[in-house]
Order: sequence, then structure tokens, then C-alpha cells
Amino acid sequence: MVRTISYLPRPTIVLVRHGQTSWNEAGLVMGQADLPLSESGIQQAEAAAGELGSLHVGTLFSSALIRCQQTAEYISRTLDLPVTVLPGLEERSWGIYEGRHRTERDPSVDPPEGEALSCFQDRVAASLDLIAASVMPLIVTHSGVIRYILKETGRDKEHAYIPHAKPILATWETDRAVSGASITRV
Repeated sequence: MVRTISYLPRPTIVLVRHGQTSWNEAGLVMGQADLPLSESGIQQAEAAAGELGSLHVGTLFSSALIRCQQTAEYISRTLDLPVTVLPGLEERSWGIYEGRHRTERDPSVDPPEGEALSCFQDRVAASLDLIAASVMPLIVTHSGVIRYILKETGRDKEHAYIPHAKPILATWETDRAVSGASITRV
């Protein structure tokens, strides 16, 4: 089943990918491996916190994985907002590819021992349903989650690469109809 997000009270959501980890730096597939931020990832998280003050964020959400929670904590301290952890915002499980170099993985195929794309999309959509009533939400999450949201909001062509710890604004169009999984505002 593919879920549809049918209501978002605000047209804008702020997305931030976690700071780097040692596996990111080595080009390894992270998936749901739960690694902390590297030293450069900590610096990225601190810098991101400083960039977000002008956006007037009202709520802060994070994936349950430690790299996101650490990034969100830096942002939380700067913006003086509590962090709400939502496990549904976790990266897609890449099964046997986790810990291998990213060139070994074919993202267009469901990974052995991993998560089917439709299950991943349903999970993220369910989390966004929970976030829907929030005031100017900021979500600290993973590149796969951000790519999915950007694809569904028609912004994926603008962001071929999802940088670490840089804010990306996603805007829902009020009259956009999307087949399959969709994020729309009614």
C-alpha cells in the first residue's frame, strides 16, 4: 500500500541531512547502520545550527539514528527547540549493501535482506502525516528520505546531490496531483 499525505498546514518544510560519519567519508553505504558523527560531521552540525536561525523554524524532528539525533541536538540548542524523534524518518535499509562501497549498490533494485522501496516510502509518508500539523517543521534525516520528499514535491532535479548539514526548503504546491505516493496540500 502506498500512502498519500493529504494535508500540510504550511507549504514549507525544512530538510537537513545529518552531518558526516566515517562511513560517509569513506563512500560506504550507511542505510540503517547506526554510526555517530565524525569530527567533520560535528563541525557541519554546528555550522548548520547557525544557518537555521533566520528560517523561523517552529518544530524540530529527527530520525532515530544517532547521526541524525546528534545533528538535531546541535540545532536544538541553537534554536531552543525540543527534538521529537520519529523512527519512520530513518534511512532505507540497504540490507547486504550496508558497509560496502556505494558503487556496489544499485539503488533502482530492492536490496537483498533490505527494505523494499514501497515499504520505505510508506514509512516516510506515515511519519510526514504525523508532522503535518506542525508549525514550520525542520526534519533532520537522511539523503534517501530527503530525495523521496523532494521527488514528491517536484524539486528532485534541483538537488542531484544532498549535502550534509545544509538546509533545503521543500514547498508543497496547493494544486499538485501526483500518482502513487504523493505529498500534496489540500
